[in-house]
Amino acid sequence: MLLKNDCEKGAGVDLAKKYEVRVYPTFAMVNQAGEVTDRWAGYEGVDVFIAQVDAARADMTTIEAKRERFRDEPTLALALSLAQYSEAIFASRDAVDYFRHIVSLAPSRAQEMRRRTFQAMYYGLRTQEFTADELLAEGRALLADPQLEPSQVVRVAMAVKSAAPAAAYVPFLRQALDATAAAESADEEEAAAIASFRRQLAVDEALLIQRDRPRGLQLRRELLEDGWQDDPTSLNRFAWWCHENNLNLDEALTLARRGAELAASDADRANILDTAAALAFKLGDFDRAVALQGDVIALSPERARFRQALERYEAARAAPAGEIVEPQTKAVYPARLTVAAGERDATLAATGVGVRQRTLLKLDVYTIASYVSAGVDLGRLAGAPGGLAEGILALDAPKRVQMDLRRGIARQQLVDSFKDVIAKNFRDIAAFARDLDVFLAYFDRDAQPGDRLVFDYLPGTGLVTSVNGEVKGTIANTALVEALWTVWFGEKPVDTGLQRALTAAG
Repeated sequence: MLLKNDCEKGAGVDLAKKYEVRVYPTFAMVNQAGEVTDRWAGYEGVDVFIAQVDAARADMTTIEAKRERFRDEPTLALALSLAQYSEAIFASRDAVDYFRHIVSLAPSRAQEMRRRTFQAMYYGLRTQEFTADELLAEGRALLADPQLEPSQVVRVAMAVKSAAPAAAYVPFLRQALDATAAAESADEEEAAAIASFRRQLAVDEALLIQRDRPRGLQLRRELLEDGWQDDPTSLNRFAWWCHENNLNLDEALTLARRGAELAASDADRANILDTAAALAFKLGDFDRAVALQGDVIALSPERARFRQALERYEAARAAPAGEIVEPQTKAVYPARLTVAAGERDATLAATGVGVRQRTLLKLDVYTIASYVSAGVDLGRLAGAPGGLAEGILALDAPKRVQMDLRRGIARQQLVDSFKDVIAKNFRDIAAFARDLDVFLAYFDRDAQPGDRLVFDYLPGTGLVTSVNGEVKGTIANTALVEALWTVWFGEKPVDTGLQRALTAAG
């Protein structure tokens, strides 16, 4: 007898709990006593389903009895039954063990079992049954199979993307790009799917391989469907993408708040405001993050995750400032500081301090401190392909570089030092050439010992340059911001040792 049940309504909720249903569709074979004799999740078509039912009917002993028999005499039929049961209840470690038994008993099924092993490891990350390194190793083994379909290569890459740092994802991304570029299909539906994969992968290619963040943002916008600005779900997804990629955060916050206004239910409004709060937090606007998360909890007080986020935001807001000390010169800098960012304040935290010395004479030229929004997770930021330095360079959130001169520097020497390092990091400066001239004109005299140069990047405002507390000007061009930050955080910085010091907090 086949019983269809809605596990999200009425008596179905209790039935789902009794039989540990965690994904839909789930099929469970039970005996007259209500004991599970087999179970599997997912539907792969009529033929596969009939085969699963026939196999389950062929052995109606309980799962525990099957386990005992398997320990004494491991057969292929038992391994297949226990593997799919373990998959369905998300017992990932058990599932992987059975998959490996299946390969030893039936080598012809190796590719299928590698695919399912990788999937089980992916789910097992959440329960800490597996590590990201184990997933990466299994992914590499899976992709070594030249018979793997392009769509499967993409799915492996997407799983790695969600589970590992960007630097670890890049090799998988390259293989997915190669697989889809070479793919040809006479089937229109499959060809359309491959083209869709290519468009999605192109976004990551721009961000992580070409290192062209404006293009990555443009390509991501092109994936948005018509009318997305009036659809709360689309607004929320795009805003969260910006959050995940540390890109376009200021606009993303505006979009998330618009999505919350358009949401049709309290539950949807709470989810979108949660995104808005996370964006405000990443922008260093702790007061707004706390206020928005308070609104989230008022709409959905039962969600533990929402309360935990509020506690994190409140703790960050209440954290003491503290100090950091440059070890050679003993120069002291605040570990945290607040800057005005338009209509709001942004809290910044130091990523490191250092001292720039003249190479031959070891004379201290200036001490320097780097800051980024205190809401940014430096550990995750360090996952950029170029490490924390590139993460700071690419970060589209409030950040600061503060230089305190210990020796005088002739104006032309100071200007040339900026120009020379920027030129080493950029073949073409056309995107910011005029703004670079404006920036360099701020330095209209020789720098003196004790001078303080402060460079603030504020999303929605731009680069604000101050000398001894006097604002020299604001330049909106974000390309110039990136160019300036390459002086210390680029691939060819002014001093690699200084770069290490400025990224020590990560």
